[in-house]
Amino acid sequence: MFVTDAPVAAVRGRWALTALGAVGVLVHGADHVVSGEGSGPLFDLALVLAVLTGGLALVYPWTARWLRDLGTAVLGLTWFVAALVNHVVVWSTEGAGPTDATGIAATLGGVSLLAATYVDLRRDDRGG
Repeated sequence: MFVTDAPVAAVRGRWALTALGAVGVLVHGADHVVSGEGSGPLFDLALVLAVLTGGLALVYPWTARWLRDLGTAVLGLTWFVAALVNHVVVWSTEGAGPTDATGIAATLGGVSLLAATYVDLRRDDRGG
C-alpha cells in the first residue's frame, strides 16, 4: 500500500524533478542554519519540512504513486508559497536579505516538486 514494485526506470524523470526540488529546499535550509538567520517554531517547522522533502526524494521510486503524488504536491505547494512570500516578495519590496538568494532556490524547488506531481498525474498506468 505504501510501497510500489514498479521499476525505478519508470519514474526516473519524475524522480529527477523531485530530487532537483529537494536540492533547492535543502540548500536554503542549510543556508538558514549556517547563517544563523531564523529561529522559533516556524523556522523549526521549515527545517522539518526540508528534511521530509529530502527524505521523499530519497525514497521516491519505491513509494506508492498516491503517496509520492500527495507528498510532492503538499511539499511543493508549501515551499512555493512560503519561500515566495518570505523571500522573493520581501526581496523585491525591501531589498535582499542574507538568505533571500537561496530562498529563490527554495521557491524554484517548490515549482520542481509541483512539476513532478503534474507529470506523474498525467502519465498513464501502462508504463510511463
